[in-house]
Amino acid sequence: MRRNLCTAKSSSPSKGQFGGAAIEFALIFPILIALIMGILEFGLILHMKNVLANASREGARNAIIMVLGRDSTSVQTAAEDSVNTFLDNSGWDHGEGSDITIEITDQDGNTPVPEKSGDSVRVSVTRTYTYLILPILNGLPFLGMNIPDTIGLTSTTTMVLE
Repeated sequence: MRRNLCTAKSSSPSKGQFGGAAIEFALIFPILIALIMGILEFGLILHMKNVLANASREGARNAIIMVLGRDSTSVQTAAEDSVNTFLDNSGWDHGEGSDITIEITDQDGNTPVPEKSGDSVRVSVTRTYTYLILPILNGLPFLGMNIPDTIGLTSTTTMVLE
């Protein structure tokens, strides 16, 4: 009589292992949620940084096009209008918490209106971003996170008068 040496073990858990998976899930779940929230928040910050970069580019482009035959106030106003229009069209509320700075400089760092080829226009757009998701994690004591409420985002574009 042959004896079967390859006996299959039962796949059912033994008496003391029924809640092991639930405990493991309960331990990993908060970390998984924190990771997903961090990914979402990072995506929102990256989107805002791209919007600010495009707004500063549009402002610099408009300022460099509008510069000839105009004074510094009208050039600055044209650049600010271009930045504000871009931010309006992108859907971002840029009223409170937004600081739009437009600085017009020449090659020496002075602030006249660029008049000759090689003079530059620099537009900086700065905004304080208030976290939407991550401050929720500050209230969870077992994660031990200390996340600030805001972060400053800045984008600067320099274009040269040709």
